[in-house]
Amino acid sequence: MKDFVKEKCDLMVRNRKVLNKSFVWDFDIMTVATSLILAGAGVEADAEKLKNCKKILRKGVGCFSSIRGIGETITVCKMAMSEDPAKYVSDLKKVYDKIMKGRFFNGEYMVLAAANVCDNGKVSEIDSLVGKFNEIDKRMKEEHPILTSAEDWSLAMLLAMTDKSVDQIIGEMEQGFDYMRDMRFRATQNGLQSLTQVLALMGGDMKTKCDKVIRFSDKFREKGVRYGKDCEIAALGTLLDIDANEDELVSEIFETADYLKKQKGFGSWHLDKKTRLMFASLIVAESYEKNDLTSAIRPHIEVSAITSASAVAIAATIAMMLVIYCCCASASSH
Repeated sequence: MKDFVKEKCDLMVRNRKVLNKSFVWDFDIMTVATSLILAGAGVEADAEKLKNCKKILRKGVGCFSSIRGIGETITVCKMAMSEDPAKYVSDLKKVYDKIMKGRFFNGEYMVLAAANVCDNGKVSEIDSLVGKFNEIDKRMKEEHPILTSAEDWSLAMLLAMTDKSVDQIIGEMEQGFDYMRDMRFRATQNGLQSLTQVLALMGGDMKTKCDKVIRFSDKFREKGVRYGKDCEIAALGTLLDIDANEDELVSEIFETADYLKKQKGFGSWHLDKKTRLMFASLIVAESYEKNDLTSAIRPHIEVSAITSASAVAIAATIAMMLVIYCCCASASSH
């Protein structure tokens, strides 16, 4: 396990300890994912700052707003990472209201989509982004009317912030979706759609990108492990442009997952094996990118709106998609 990956893991573990005390009633997976977001930005969680941000949020946003819903912890942490927490909340409300216009349900995913806009300094462009976002959503529903749902919104907003046209985005997604099905790739339909969204965020030939994901999946199976088939599979997309040996990356992911399993709050009581493997993949992708070991991702990634590393933004989005899905499922079962 490389030192810079271990450092990222240790920061994530420390952050989770702080978050676990600051957000006592949160689901375990929520604090894990949020600790990843903070670690991805290289931020050490500050309990006092989180407390103050929580007060600002609850003062500025009504208790029935989705911004105060399942993802409240995410919002508070993003506020803590911003220079002006109060302004962050104000911007988030503005963007959220704009993109929720005409919609009535599944606000949690839209909060994440709105946060993607705010995090990348595109609040002033929200009107044009909403138009492109709505067109992407419409076209996805035309291609897959049953499959497309609120879960796709957060990645769709990242796609709206690219320089690619809607036709190009949908064309690439459909090419990847059909190719992966023809290859009998082991993934759920929802997982495959999320994966093709991630792949469409990146430059390069779609078939080549799909083949690389398939190779990664095969390497996990060769080691006797089946990677998650649902939204976890999208995490493999963050590894594509890392300029490193594929076997080395897979080994690094296994070592990272094993290291996390030994840490309090990351073992089997809190995360199942496939979820921990997904987080390990995201950590490795973020760690390699932050250490400039990937020469390809910056020029090839086409998310021109994302000012921080693209893999980090995608990783955070995937992690929170899983969190919201798991929390919603848990809540509906009670």
